[in-house]
Amino acid sequence: MATSTEPSFTAVVSVITAFIAATPPTMTAITDIAIKLRSLLQDKRSSPLRVLKIVRKPVDVKHWRRVRRNFLIGIFLLMLAILFISVNTFLYSFGFNYITISGFGSISTLLGFKVNVLVVANFCFYCFYLIAFVRAYRRMGSDPDDARHFLFKKAFLLVEADFQSTVSHCCETLKLLGVRVVELDLESATSATLEACTNAELVAAFGGLYRIKLNTKDFKSVGTELEVEFLPYVPEQVVRLTRSSNVNRFVRIFTNG
Repeated sequence: MATSTEPSFTAVVSVITAFIAATPPTMTAITDIAIKLRSLLQDKRSSPLRVLKIVRKPVDVKHWRRVRRNFLIGIFLLMLAILFISVNTFLYSFGFNYITISGFGSISTLLGFKVNVLVVANFCFYCFYLIAFVRAYRRMGSDPDDARHFLFKKAFLLVEADFQSTVSHCCETLKLLGVRVVELDLESATSATLEACTNAELVAAFGGLYRIKLNTKDFKSVGTELEVEFLPYVPEQVVRLTRSSNVNRFVRIFTNG
C-alpha cells in the first residue's frame, strides 16, 4: 500500500486536539510543582492554625448532574479514541497506513508492532487525560452531598486563632499560591476583607480574584471564621470547576500550615 510523504491532515489535527485536551490537568500539575518550589524558597511560615470546621456550599445540583454526565461521555469518547489508536497501530504493523505520518518515520518496533511517532503521542495524551477524567469523576461523588467537595461556590473555615494571626496566615497562603494581594479592608477590629488577584499566574487557568472575608465578632470564645471565594475573570458558567478547584487549593495550603 502506497504511503504519503506529506503529514496527514487527520493525524496533525488529532495530535493538536490531544495536546489541547491534556492542557488543564498538565497546568494543574505544574501549578502544584510551583507551589512546592515557592514553599522551599519562602521564609519559614508561622505555626499552623488549628482548623475546627470546614464547610463547602452551596452546591448547584442541576449543574453537578450535567457535569457528571458530561464527564461520563468524555470517558466513553476517550476510551473509543484509545481503542481506535490501538487497532490502527495493529493494522499499521501489517502494512496499513490510515492516520500515521510516514514522513516522521516509525519507532522501530514495540512489542512486535511497528509504531509511528504521532500515534504514540496521541496514545499518551489520551491515556493521560482519561486518567484525569476518571479521577475527577470519582471525586464528584455519587450524590450532591458528596459533590460539595468538588463543585461548590464558597468554603467556610473556623480556626482556633485570633484575628491578626489568621490574617497573617491568609497572606502567607496567598503568597504560596503566587497571587498578589490587591486590597485589605480592615472594616473593624473584628472583621476584614482580603482580595488577591492571580495576575496571570498558573494558579488559575482562566485567572481570577480570591476574596476572603474574616470575622471574629461572633466567635470570640472560639476563633475566627473565614469565607473563601474565587471569582473568575471569565463568565462563571464557563469555569465553575475552576472556581471550586482554586478554593480547594487555598484550603489545602491554608490547613497544611
